[in-house]
Amino acid sequence: MTPAVLHSLLWRARSSIRLDGVGLFAGHGLADAAYRPPRLPYVAVTGPLALETESEREPTRGGVLWVRLPGTLTGEAREGTDLVPAPGSLTLLADGTASTSLALDFGADAGSAFSTTTGRAVAAAIQAALDAATWTEEGSPVTDPDRLAELGDITARWDRAGARLVLASGRRGPVEETSGRSPSSLELDGGGGSLAEALGLSGAATVAGRLVRHRLPPRRAVALDLRLDLWSGSQLGLARLLDQWTRLNPTRGRLLVRPALLAETVEDGASEVTLLSEGSSPTRWTLLQCEAAGAFADRLSGRPPTLSGGPSVGAGLVLTGSQTASWEVYEAPPVPYAWLGEHPAPTGYALSCGLTLAAGGSFGDTARVLSLEHEGNTALHLAMELFDDSGSRTVRLEATAEDGAGSALGSATAEVPEATLLAGVQLHLVADAASGALGIYLDGEEASGTVAGVGAVTPAGGHDMTLTLGDGSGNDLGFTVDHLVLHGRPLGPEDPRLRTSLTSAATWRVGEVLTLSRTEDGHSVMDQAADQSFSAQVVRIDGDTLHLDTPVEGDWPASTTLAYQRGLFFFQKQLRRRDDLMNGLYRVALEYRVSAFLEDELSGRTAPLVEVTDLQLRELSRLVAERAAAAATAAAAAEAEAAGEPAPRPTLPDLPLRPAAGAPGVNTHLDSPRAGESGP
Repeated sequence: MTPAVLHSLLWRARSSIRLDGVGLFAGHGLADAAYRPPRLPYVAVTGPLALETESEREPTRGGVLWVRLPGTLTGEAREGTDLVPAPGSLTLLADGTASTSLALDFGADAGSAFSTTTGRAVAAAIQAALDAATWTEEGSPVTDPDRLAELGDITARWDRAGARLVLASGRRGPVEETSGRSPSSLELDGGGGSLAEALGLSGAATVAGRLVRHRLPPRRAVALDLRLDLWSGSQLGLARLLDQWTRLNPTRGRLLVRPALLAETVEDGASEVTLLSEGSSPTRWTLLQCEAAGAFADRLSGRPPTLSGGPSVGAGLVLTGSQTASWEVYEAPPVPYAWLGEHPAPTGYALSCGLTLAAGGSFGDTARVLSLEHEGNTALHLAMELFDDSGSRTVRLEATAEDGAGSALGSATAEVPEATLLAGVQLHLVADAASGALGIYLDGEEASGTVAGVGAVTPAGGHDMTLTLGDGSGNDLGFTVDHLVLHGRPLGPEDPRLRTSLTSAATWRVGEVLTLSRTEDGHSVMDQAADQSFSAQVVRIDGDTLHLDTPVEGDWPASTTLAYQRGLFFFQKQLRRRDDLMNGLYRVALEYRVSAFLEDELSGRTAPLVEVTDLQLRELSRLVAERAAAAATAAAAAEAEAAGEPAPRPTLPDLPLRPAAGAPGVNTHLDSPRAGESGP
């Protein structure tokens, strides 16, 4: 938990602090007083400075997760005299409804004696046939994807200790919903086919699956002390940093553990959630945000791009020749709002994208990378040209812009080795209205030779703008874009490590909690009211998709939702100035205390798995005595009725406090698990 808390605070710093026209980096610091940041401005997270156990918050019990154990078909032991059979068929019945017939050929192993090697080969052949099997239910082929996936999880393995084949059903694992808690089974269908006896399955032990409670370990409540240092090279820069952090981060609130972003909108009733493997959350100034995981549809509006010329859309948007992709930006609302201005970016623009140059260009080749236009004026434009720089292949990037009257703002150029663009960079453009100048940043570092601006001027812009990647008249150089973000403010580049610091679906574990909450700023969540948050347990991980045990309640748009494990309470303890004036460093240290938990990464188990459960219930002494007393009372009542007398009042016999030696009792016998077997 402690590394996760540090990661959460670092992610919060990277995603929340964005300064105009300045790139900000963040990383781990040191408690050493002589520590100096690698660059300025910089945010350093240091901790834990202290860790204390909070017994008053320590929960006493862990959670519970319902788990289905598979049904099994366990064959008889194969002796050394038993031979691997010739080709034949094996017919199986899964869950009492789905059947299939497997045509098996064991190849060169046919006729050989069963051993560990041949047994594993036989199991592998059966598994391959199961993976390619066609299943039918009620005479019709199974076509439901979920049911096919369940049947595709059926396994065939060789038990080395028991020298036998063991087949297990595919309906197993944590339960996703109440209706899916039915157990499973796997048995021979009919006679089982011609190979059942030779494989030792004709007399196999069939055990139906069952539902068990899986115990999740309790957590230990602790309190962590962390420190966040803001570094700058000037008093004014430090003031801007502190203002930005204080404005967006309260002195007390919730710190999100393992933050993640949704790859797509989650609708009401969904049982799965897909997460982005990398990305950044939108800010309050974001006008357009596109990710490869969403086929470059705008995450804010949900609208897909307009493609021309057939560009390739996959892990990236590949544009060559006259291929283009365009989006509408800042669409005019049907009703004008007082708080929605006519111009989307009166203070300037910022645009970020992942850019990779295609190999094979020749000297003199050019390409238009992007163009943001409004009513014939170019608000932002980027072009590139490949040239020979003293025998070195170099790409010249040039950014230009115009105001609403068509007059040019300042321009910016950057010369980059071709190899750098072939490997891919995070490109960031800034058009500052205050100075009328532009800047180009690569991987967070300024790379442009910026020409002095023309003074305060507002770049072109308004409702119904168009952002276009590529050039419809044809480009000489091809390129790929893997993400695209446009801001209506001249924000500096984000920390390049922000996009890769998201928590991917692969880091979740079965039984952990996934929480969805609304966000307004992209890094913090609203109050956890009933309609602002949803939590469920993860029961299965499939690539970037998490399957949940409870259907999602409500709709959760990708652009206004944060996914995380849990929120931890934190509060600010103190703020101190710790400047180093001799080295020209200005610093503010903010110390926080976080109420966290330490968790056991190994899940508990309710009981070991057993093959045979022998439960013998014998008559208890009390039951014997009560039965004898009841019989005596019934006989006395019959005699009284025959004599015409009232029935006697029933009485209970006197019983000893402890059963006498040798008295019947209860005996429960569980076979010991084999070596290597574990709990569910």
